[in-house]
Amino acid sequence: MSHYTYILECADDTLYVGSTNDLEKRLHQHNNLKQGAHYTKIRRPVALVYSEACESFSVARKREAELKRLSRAEKLDLIKSGTVRAAKAPKKSRVKNISAKVHTAKIPAKKIPSKYTINAKVWKWEEDMAWYFINLDTALSEKIRESRGKGMVKIQAQIGKSSWNTSLLYHTEARTYLIAIKKLIRRKEQLIEGSEVKVNFALI
Repeated sequence: MSHYTYILECADDTLYVGSTNDLEKRLHQHNNLKQGAHYTKIRRPVALVYSEACESFSVARKREAELKRLSRAEKLDLIKSGTVRAAKAPKKSRVKNISAKVHTAKIPAKKIPSKYTINAKVWKWEEDMAWYFINLDTALSEKIRESRGKGMVKIQAQIGKSSWNTSLLYHTEARTYLIAIKKLIRRKEQLIEGSEVKVNFALI
């Protein structure tokens, strides 16, 4: 049985570190069920942005503790390149085993377009905290997922004259990617729940 230590990006841009023996199941719990951690339950949806394969559950838990001690900047370095910049590591112990095997999904050779235009309706995520999203259709979501794997997919999005960098968040139950519409963008473009919008976005 495989074991993993992972990092999630929450809807409020914070990072969560955990460990599991089933990444798909655990991500589904974080996004949809009560078994998800309280921290992520009030910050849904969350996206898997990094994971490491470990030889046992005890090793995964130990690695989880190490990653939790990293600063946000160090975690972002790890997500981006798989390493932590030594100059920013307060203690050597924090970056010990940093070269551990990184678990990533295999990406097929088939390429897909990097730029898209979609028409969608703005909807509100009814949870403890209010977030606004648009959905990609399931066919497009599956094409992107097959090409980019199961982690976070960074994009540059544009609605009207407003553009911003964000990430596609995968909703396991709906089997579709979501694009979060930031408050600043909603204000500039006068968007409310139910607004029909044209969204241009490019995979980064």
